[in-house]
Amino acid sequence: MIYIKKGEKVYLYRAGPHSIEDNLAPPNDLSVAADVPAAFQVEGPATSNEQTNSSTGRLISSLRTPALWQIIHGRRLIPHKEIILVSPFLTNSLLVRMGKLGRLLDDWIEDGTKITLVTKPPPLSDHGFFADLEGRGIDLLFHHRLHSKLYVFAVDPSRFGYGQKADDLIVLGSANLTQEGFYCNRDTGNEELCYNLPGRERDNVESYVAYLALASKDLMQLKINASRQKLRIS
Repeated sequence: MIYIKKGEKVYLYRAGPHSIEDNLAPPNDLSVAADVPAAFQVEGPATSNEQTNSSTGRLISSLRTPALWQIIHGRRLIPHKEIILVSPFLTNSLLVRMGKLGRLLDDWIEDGTKITLVTKPPPLSDHGFFADLEGRGIDLLFHHRLHSKLYVFAVDPSRFGYGQKADDLIVLGSANLTQEGFYCNRDTGNEELCYNLPGRERDNVESYVAYLALASKDLMQLKINASRQKLRIS
């Protein structure tokens, strides 16, 4: 049924026969209606903490629904300004062009999202893999003492569609960016526990990422260091 109000009149449109509508009657005298129990009365508008968990935070498991991978995969259509992935250990197959996360990253980059990956310096044999990541538009930083795991998904409200709303996702925890730690696989996955930081921590998170960046090297610096090491050995 569709109700349309025009002035003081209300028009009823219905599709198909529904006999229940033929027996509708006006409500009884509301002055003698039963009182609503106190337990169900509305005391006031919801607070900001009740409306969104961006200010309260929550625990996230790697295997328990909604799992970490499910939450991140569910953000595919949300416009993001920046995504930062901090993990000392990686599973390369997750990040290749046809990998489950790699496809998401390429889609976000195509949408205009800036993506940064911070990890430990890889062996020389993996330099080609990281060169491909860099060629796809992913900024790379390598920190030789890194052991932090941090995932930041900062939204871009300026690109939201009509009525679209979403909060930043800032995840801190035990899960590495690996098949066992990150991807939701109940048979082989690790039991990881992470925490979705409240939105008020964003400035602290950005400060920490900047601190990591100052102590990190880029791929070109790694290649130069590798060449120098090779010359010294020869």
